[in-house]
Amino acid sequence: MEKKQAERIYRYAEENIDGVLKEPHSFIHYPFIDPGSVYDGNVWDWDTYWSVYSLLPLADTIRGGALKEKILTHARGNVLNFLDWQLEDGYIPMMIEVAKWPEPYLNLQHKQGYLMNMHKPFLCQQIRLISEYQKDWSWITGSWEQIDRYFACYQRYYFQENTGLYVWRDDIMIGMDNDPASFGRPKSSTANIFLNSFMVMELEAAADFYREVAGDARKAGSAALCQHAEEREHEMWISGQDPMTGSIRALASFGSVSRSGLRSGAGFCRCWQVLRRRRRQRALCPGTTGKRRLALPMASPPWIGGSGCSESQRQTTPPTDLGGGQLLRV
Repeated sequence: MEKKQAERIYRYAEENIDGVLKEPHSFIHYPFIDPGSVYDGNVWDWDTYWSVYSLLPLADTIRGGALKEKILTHARGNVLNFLDWQLEDGYIPMMIEVAKWPEPYLNLQHKQGYLMNMHKPFLCQQIRLISEYQKDWSWITGSWEQIDRYFACYQRYYFQENTGLYVWRDDIMIGMDNDPASFGRPKSSTANIFLNSFMVMELEAAADFYREVAGDARKAGSAALCQHAEEREHEMWISGQDPMTGSIRALASFGSVSRSGLRSGAGFCRCWQVLRRRRRQRALCPGTTGKRRLALPMASPPWIGGSGCSESQRQTTPPTDLGGGQLLRV
């Protein structure tokens, strides 16, 4: 049964792949990949990443490998399109959409002083994914200063020094639709665990990028990025006196951690897998790894909804108790 399903999916991909390999369009200057065939004028940040992640393993076999170079050309184009529309302060939009405006709408908003979310931390991950697959980084060698500015923008607008974590500006286009930790929360108040987990992986990918393309002049910067990634991972798990202080408990997701054990919602379980570090799991929460599953309490905290909670409270009252008498100030 599973083999037949896999074959069906493969045939579907082979028959429909032309619909996701998009050609340049208006001010989208490079070929690109996006999963929805109706999105002829849209380039999305992590949609392009996951599309490439899925297509590269098929590149040698789909249609006998005849599309391999085309897939790679469009994959590189994803990155080049976003770098093409990077602003001077390093801002890169989450999405490039061709419409009645002369440039990406999110860039126009940013230029007018309206701060919105920027490209999710998958840019360097996509660069590494492509470059390692084709065993060639030369296509992106001249872009390291743009990557510098990309991280500087994240640091300037989305990093909270007092928590040591990155925050979403709001819930728009974050990719985790209706996540109660982010949806409807006050601006810049959600140090979402997905965002910070992905940022750890992005920083590690950036360190590889700098080692490959920037030479000796950037090796120190590469080491600094690795250190920054380790610090962000550290802050996520052991900020204050509670491994989840900086994200889940403080920011209204489903889980919490106590010294006696781990209680977690589905979001935390997924990110636990994302970080992929058994040694760190064992060090931070002894006894949790190797289990078949963790307890998953599904009841929402009162500020998300339920009895005794008004509509205004559900939308505007952020949790601030970080445990140990600490308050989250953002």
